[in-house]
Amino acid sequence: MNRQTNASAAIPSQAEASDKVAPYPFVAQVRLDSGSLDASALKLVMHGLMIELKKGVVKVGDKFNLYLELPANIGEFEVEVNVVRTIDRKVPSKGGVCTQRIIEVHFTHPLRDKNKAQVKRFLKEINQVGNDMA
Repeated sequence: MNRQTNASAAIPSQAEASDKVAPYPFVAQVRLDSGSLDASALKLVMHGLMIELKKGVVKVGDKFNLYLELPANIGEFEVEVNVVRTIDRKVPSKGGVCTQRIIEVHFTHPLRDKNKAQVKRFLKEINQVGNDMA
């Protein structure tokens, strides 16, 4: 038996690997009365998510609509969220240091059945399973 042949058979081809969609980050957009702020969703759970704001500032207690575009054509929707935590940290960037702004938000109201099903499908497809999936 040739071990090298068996080992290479277990490695997906480049074509197979390129068909996969990275689960995170995915497109999000903060929608305020004053305009929209581009964001990236870093982690999604059934009660909320972590997002990175590209620019702009929000504070704990702020409520706003958040547009989400789930990967792999699972769907998109807009939902009202409440900021429960903000994290600002300095990170190296080209030309110096920039501030990375991470926001934890919870859904203000229970998700509609359709949106709840989309979130569950996304979490199941990426094998992100936890206690809040029940």
